[in-house]
Amino acid sequence: MPKNKIFTALVSCLAFSGFMTSTAQSVIPKVDPYRSSTINERLPEDEIIYFLMTDRFENGNRANDNGFIKGDVPNHGFDPTRKTTWHGGDLAGLTKRLDYIKSLGATAIWITPPFVNKPVANPDLDKMYTGFHGYHGIDFTDIDSHLGTKAEFAQLIKKAHDMGLKIYVDIVINHSADVIGFKECFDKYCPYRSKAEHPAIKGQTPYTPFVKTDAPYRKSPEWMNDLSLYHNRGESTFEGESSMYGDFAGLDDFDTQNPKVIKGFIDLYGQWIKDFGFDGYRIDTARHVHPSFWHEFIPAMNTIARESGRANFHIFGEVYDVDPAILASHTHVGGYNYVIDFAFQDILLGMTAKGWGGDRYARLIQADPIYKNADETTKRQPIFTGNHDMGRLSTLIKQSLPNVTEAELYKRVKLGHELMFFSRGVPTLYYGDEQGFIGDGHDNDAREDMMPSKVAVYNDNDLIMNEATTADDNFQTSTRLFQDFQRLIALRKASSALKYGKTKIVEQTSKPGILAFIRQDKDQTLLAIINNSPDTKTIPIAIPHEMIIQSLIYGEGKVQSQRNGSFDITLTGLTSSVIELKSKP
Repeated sequence: MPKNKIFTALVSCLAFSGFMTSTAQSVIPKVDPYRSSTINERLPEDEIIYFLMTDRFENGNRANDNGFIKGDVPNHGFDPTRKTTWHGGDLAGLTKRLDYIKSLGATAIWITPPFVNKPVANPDLDKMYTGFHGYHGIDFTDIDSHLGTKAEFAQLIKKAHDMGLKIYVDIVINHSADVIGFKECFDKYCPYRSKAEHPAIKGQTPYTPFVKTDAPYRKSPEWMNDLSLYHNRGESTFEGESSMYGDFAGLDDFDTQNPKVIKGFIDLYGQWIKDFGFDGYRIDTARHVHPSFWHEFIPAMNTIARESGRANFHIFGEVYDVDPAILASHTHVGGYNYVIDFAFQDILLGMTAKGWGGDRYARLIQADPIYKNADETTKRQPIFTGNHDMGRLSTLIKQSLPNVTEAELYKRVKLGHELMFFSRGVPTLYYGDEQGFIGDGHDNDAREDMMPSKVAVYNDNDLIMNEATTADDNFQTSTRLFQDFQRLIALRKASSALKYGKTKIVEQTSKPGILAFIRQDKDQTLLAIINNSPDTKTIPIAIPHEMIIQSLIYGEGKVQSQRNGSFDITLTGLTSSVIELKSKP
């Protein structure tokens, strides 16, 4: 059956005969089209990504809580009462909870780096910080023992694939754990030394590096222990050349122009694909790596993936910038196929929390052609509302609107996710948002536990439309936002226009109000309408003259006065609607 007819069947209960006076909610398909038999045929834009931090999700094996590391907390880093330490979530726990993610409707799971991390970065009990997040890698050839084993990783991937779920693995190339010190400053802050004032001559780097730690922290693969394969220029200021050549928050910065480093990473991450057959890579701190590296690495990964039977391997880089021109430049000179769309998140936050109008969204869409292979790229770049670094959308809204009520916060969070699911790009949910989590801020304040938490600064937060706290088990499927997201995911899955269609803006304002845009592909035309004002708005909306309204398929908008080429719609404050259009008979 053609996609457009499947979609029409799913919403047949919303017949046009009752359209003028009725409201609608999208229908959850009873048959999931994302079957395991089609998993390798699905395109990146077919997916709904669920991003989670493995250590903070579910504890499936308490025996590995301390990573089998002898000693006390400063040695192994396991302390579930602190927000900066290991909490016990693991691969076995994630495997146990795949049914939960599947029930939400997500189709791909992005996990934080599972590789061996330096377990404790700072053993001082007052300032303790660990590698629970996965970004302090030290042995990139094995799974961290806090998280499980290679066998458990393989079991996770197999079960996920059997359920029709893809697995995307977070990887780090820019840096490794902090093992290297400099004799000129030892453990003190080492300011960045520029290439102009301190050129590297005959292999001599600006600082004299030495290994600060003992054999237990020797890196793997073995080539990573060659100190000449690092820039050794001191601490990045994240300005100018230091952004690429400096140490990222003290972490050891690889010389990614060196052929040995390029080959080493191609061999390393290529082998993981060959051995485990997962479905994509998210690349951490991608903008801090020299572009020449990506021009070799990404084609190599795509080739290895194809040869390993993964035809649509999805690689997307983290370029933390809200300027579309900067993001797009990385798809040209930067060598990436796709980058995470931080510009979209900036607009979404502005429209839900900062009083921005839809004209900013319109300018974002107008900038899409500047991306390399723009039609494909903008469909395949992950879009999101918040994350583990900047914080949750709910938190960011509260920071802008400190007196917001729970009811209004719920509406704004839901509206932000509606805008995400209606837009071009791959919707990416951050774990816990579906349970109404509200962090206290960014970074570790946004990395709460889904399993019962023992962190006091997490457990004192009031969840949105949810009587539970993070001290409870938070895998409920009856919460308000969970069910909202289910409906949005069902709508997205059933709609070819939302997944594949081009975007045309038909209404915008410079202040909070109505934003309307058409999403259209060869099979379907949808009109998405957002009211980001707290007030009810009635406004005429223009549609192509050759089209008429077929049905209201999502939301609570009321349509009156349908005319040739336009109609009036009324939306209450902070709500949205989606209308299916069809060609005139």
